[in-house]
Amino acid sequence: YKKYSSLSSSLFSKYLQMNFIDHLNKNTSILQRNINSDVFLLITNILIPLIIVISESLVVILVLLTLVVVEPLQTITIGIILSILIIFFSKIFKNKVANLGLVAQQNFGEMIKNVNQSLLNIKFIKISNSEKFFLNKYKNYLNIYSNHSSYIKNLSQLPRFITELIIIYLLIVISLVYFYNSDNFVEYIPTLSFFAMATIRLMPSFNRILSAMTNIRFHTASLDVVYNEFILDNNKYEKNINKLNEINFRNKIILSDVQFSYNNNHKTK
Repeated sequence: YKKYSSLSSSLFSKYLQMNFIDHLNKNTSILQRNINSDVFLLITNILIPLIIVISESLVVILVLLTLVVVEPLQTITIGIILSILIIFFSKIFKNKVANLGLVAQQNFGEMIKNVNQSLLNIKFIKISNSEKFFLNKYKNYLNIYSNHSSYIKNLSQLPRFITELIIIYLLIVISLVYFYNSDNFVEYIPTLSFFAMATIRLMPSFNRILSAMTNIRFHTASLDVVYNEFILDNNKYEKNINKLNEINFRNKIILSDVQFSYNNNHKTK
C-alpha cells in the first residue's frame, strides 16, 4: 500500500504538470479514476495477486517434488493433468475476463463523470427538473459495472470446483489402481495417506493461483492505463516553475498584438 501512495502521488504530480491545452483534451473524471481507482486496483488486484501466484506456485512445486520422490510415475501423471487443466482454463477465460474488466473500467469512469457533472450543474438540474434523467444515467452505468464485477467473481469460482473434483477423482483412481494391482493393499495405505495429505495442501494452493490469475486478467485494463500514463513523454508535461521570468512593471501594463488560439483553431485577437 506504500507503493499505491507513491504511484498515485506520482501520477497526480504528472497531471498537475500537464499544460492547459492537454487538460482541455482530457476528461477530468477519467483522470480522477486513474489516480484514485486504477492505481489502487493495480496494487490490490494485480501486484498482490501476482505475489500470491509466485508464493503458491513455490508451495505446489515443493509438494510435487516430494511426491516425485515417493511415487514418480503417479506424481508426474498428476502434474501433467493439472498443468493441462490450468492452461485450459487460462485459454478459455483469458480474453473474456480481460474484456469484462475493460467494460467495467469504462463504466466506472462514466459513473464518476456523471456524478461530477450532476453536482457541478446542480442549479441547472433543479431548474430544468432533470434529476431523474441524471439518476437513471448513473444507475445504468452502475448496473453494468456491478453486473460485470459480480459475474467475474462467480466465474473465478468455477475453476475451483472443477479442480477440486478432478483432484479427488485422481486420488480415487490411484487408490483403485493400487487395490486391483496389488495382493497386499495394506502396504500401500501409507502412500495413499501421503497423497491424501498432499491433496489437502495442494487444493487451496491451486484455488488461490486460479483466483489470483483471474483477478489479474480482469484488471489488466487498469495496468494498461497506468502504464500508458507513466510512459508518456515527460518533457511534454514538465515545466520548471522556478525558471519563469519575473514580470517587472511600475505604472501600467500595455498588451500589444495579443492573440490566442489552441489546437490550430481560429486565432482570437
